[in-house]
Amino acid sequence: MSRGLGSRGRYARWGVLLAIGALLLPFAGVAAIAATPHVGDRFDYDYNTNVDGGTGDYYGYTDHMRSHSSYSVQSVQGDQVTVRGLGSWTFDGSDGTHQSGTVDVTPVFSLTTRRYYSGIDVNTSNPNTTTVWFWIPTPTTAGQTIPVLDDIFTVTSTDATLWLGVVPHKTLLLEASGQYKRNDAYGQFDATYHDQYYFDRDSGFIVAELFDEHDANFAAGFHYHAEVWVTSSSYSVPVDTVTFSLVDLGLPGISAVGLVTAVRVRRGPSHLRLGSKDFPTDVRIRKAKHPADVTNLVPDGSPFFGPFLAVFAERSIAERDPVILALADRKIVGMSLFDRESMIGSLFASEEVVARVLAKRLRMRDFFADGNLPGRIFRAKEIDRFTILQLQNPTAPAYDATIVRPMTAADLSDVVAIAGQVYGGRSRKFVESSFRGGDLGFVAMQGPAVAGFGFATVVGPVARLHTLTVVATDRARGLGTELTNARLATLAALGVERVIVEISKQNVASLRIATRAGFAPIGETIYYSRKPEAAPTALQRQT
Repeated sequence: MSRGLGSRGRYARWGVLLAIGALLLPFAGVAAIAATPHVGDRFDYDYNTNVDGGTGDYYGYTDHMRSHSSYSVQSVQGDQVTVRGLGSWTFDGSDGTHQSGTVDVTPVFSLTTRRYYSGIDVNTSNPNTTTVWFWIPTPTTAGQTIPVLDDIFTVTSTDATLWLGVVPHKTLLLEASGQYKRNDAYGQFDATYHDQYYFDRDSGFIVAELFDEHDANFAAGFHYHAEVWVTSSSYSVPVDTVTFSLVDLGLPGISAVGLVTAVRVRRGPSHLRLGSKDFPTDVRIRKAKHPADVTNLVPDGSPFFGPFLAVFAERSIAERDPVILALADRKIVGMSLFDRESMIGSLFASEEVVARVLAKRLRMRDFFADGNLPGRIFRAKEIDRFTILQLQNPTAPAYDATIVRPMTAADLSDVVAIAGQVYGGRSRKFVESSFRGGDLGFVAMQGPAVAGFGFATVVGPVARLHTLTVVATDRARGLGTELTNARLATLAALGVERVIVEISKQNVASLRIATRAGFAPIGETIYYSRKPEAAPTALQRQT
């Protein structure tokens, strides 16, 4: 905590002699499943202290320290989190003292205990038991106790209002009070303090700290006050819209509040900065409306579907569906899109901070998201899990060409009818965009009638099998295996090096077909809903 520089004899950050400690300690006072730090998480903050209200030997004396610093998460490896802190500070006293300097620290701490492994950024007499001040695991509950530095704080509110400038925000409030013996450059005093920490309810990172302390002995006394305010961050602290509308704007201004809230909370930022301070990556969030918006983009942004994101975007734009891109220069680092036909969306991102913004920018009730992203950031319920399987260097399996043949335009009406029958919804636009967009399509025949179909999307050396569909009356006759073999044989002839497929864990038959073909699991996709009681069945993704 930011308790004055020698709180309980543990901090020596008061006064000219300990000005550097004063800068580091600002953090000591600032700063579904528990949130954890991720590479790219960052915050900038101001840390200011004041000494005044002197009595006796300190009558008329004042001093103050002003600082600004930036912290960013550099790496997360197992239980160890490495953070880089850079800042500058100035110290001035009424006795004419003036000092200034810079700070460069690299604390490493444990995710499980939050104790420092190395590079401790505060002055403390108990480095082996001191916990970090700038992050706590969330969610929390009222009454819960959490260690911060060398003190134990109590969560007094999970819905506290904190004013940042003229805008109120919703935060977690932790408080601690107590007494200790000060013995440092200021002398020996009996100190009484009250400390308040405000943390972001979602990410668990610091938002602000307010520390107040009174020191007295038989000959003198003084008042010490410290404040930490986060000035910018990679995480968005929710706006308290009710308080904002009533206090800042009044009831007649609620419509204006809605606009501010939409920009700040619902839409999220238009620009992000990922990576470290020394090697940052600037990310733009933009809506794609025209085919030219995705021309010559470098696909990435998903550990599983990265190579296909540009194709997904092009087809969604052609169907006049909304597409939101996260771009680092010309590279796609994330994307969200919504298929109006099935009323189900998709969100792709490798970085959690990108996923958070995309989820705000394009609000979807029912959607798929990469399994590497923590579900808590979506505030939705998991409906189903899809296994992502991969086959390296496919060979050309044999298939019965009298049963399976390439799909033609004349087959589209039958294929659309089968898709509607099996999936219980509209699929015409998706089927036609897959076929006309260049996907390899095959149909399985039962006599003169089309009984099933399947597609394969090819992007360079990578392919994706999708939409393996057979009518219920013709299942268990090997048609699914024949359709899979026909597609794999064609992909092998094209020189494809890697094939992926996404199958619901409830679809045992399709999983069995893929496994027999040599596919092995490499990850998961999760189907979420914010209204699970009304969520449509999603046997496959229409993307």
